[in-house]
Amino acid sequence: MFHKDRSKVEEHTKNNEQEILASDVCGCLSCQATFAPEEVTAWQEAVDAAEHPERHIDRTAICPHCGDAFIIGDRSGHEITPAFLDAMRVR
Repeated sequence: MFHKDRSKVEEHTKNNEQEILASDVCGCLSCQATFAPEEVTAWQEAVDAAEHPERHIDRTAICPHCGDAFIIGDRSGHEITPAFLDAMRVR
């Protein structure tokens, strides 16, 4: 059974650095790839660190396979399976 409220699932794809790094497995809601959090090397920053060095920077994981910012980790409380990723796929 999957979470019927897609917006609740998609909340975990934004500003998710800590959740991704604490996960055992991650998946992309766009390309449906699964991977270890260590594979994420690109992050999108919500605040420009050069302009606002005093502010906390919320970073969003970028998929190492397709480059989209629709990554979710199992620390979100969702089991990252092919069926889950297909049901939640961003089209």
